[in-house]
Amino acid sequence: MTTKWSSADLSLYRRLFVAREDAYARQEESGRYSRVRAHVDDGLLLAHLQGDVTCAWHCFDAEGMLRWACVDADQSDGLLRLQQVYAELRRAGLTAWLEASHGGRGHLWLFLSPQPAAAVRSLLAAIVGPQAEIFPKSDVRGRGAGPVVRGPLGVHRRWGERFSFVEPLSLAPFPPVPEEPLSPLAGAVAYSHETIEAAAAAWRPLRPWLSLPRRRLPQAVHVAQQLVPLVQRDGYLFGVCPNHPATGSSLLTYPDQDRWYCLQEGVGGDGVGLYAHAQRLSYRQAALWLASD
Repeated sequence: MTTKWSSADLSLYRRLFVAREDAYARQEESGRYSRVRAHVDDGLLLAHLQGDVTCAWHCFDAEGMLRWACVDADQSDGLLRLQQVYAELRRAGLTAWLEASHGGRGHLWLFLSPQPAAAVRSLLAAIVGPQAEIFPKSDVRGRGAGPVVRGPLGVHRRWGERFSFVEPLSLAPFPPVPEEPLSPLAGAVAYSHETIEAAAAAWRPLRPWLSLPRRRLPQAVHVAQQLVPLVQRDGYLFGVCPNHPATGSSLLTYPDQDRWYCLQEGVGGDGVGLYAHAQRLSYRQAALWLASD
């Protein structure tokens, strides 16, 4: 089914990604970019979204204020790394957006109202460290129109692929809605400078899960209750293991302990392990997610 891009879609896309109306970059077949000084009109946006051309957008506006920040993880497990960055931003009260890229790579987007770059770069640098590249790369625009990042939802000219925004927990692409292709981004918030500064001031690194206060991470029985209905029997709570529902009540939880056991698979652990088991996450990822809620 052909995607239909409405004027409302183009307006939303422009508001989120196009910081400059008078400049952009065009991706060549080699994957490299050529700078262009020209008006970014709706025809160009539509051509990008339809895959006729591929554009990269500037993050600084004409006044030198930042309109979005992007974290580019260029490793084969880059999207998984960005999932952890997403969870850390959630702990800071911010919601970012994850975009898949070629070979397990990914981008994380944080939308902003026009503001200086220093606070958001400081926050992202503290969270990301050396594991990914942050755009912009400096606190000021510098000479010219500043850095660019390939615009989402276009076709990568070198790889011939179009990449999707993904759900932050499962990392599965948002279900396509041809009549409303930008519906996943409809609720995107552009954070103010004051909000970013407050988040940067309040954020602290998450300690390793073993040193987290136990009240921060739910017990196994509480995790199980969020996943499946439980029935008490012989002093235990039984439920259907979410990984193989056809096998009956094979999930056993201990009400007075932070323990669970799957009778079908012969595996068990604590509440974090159950969440990791059910959602197919690493233990570390599960701890980050549970601590961020």
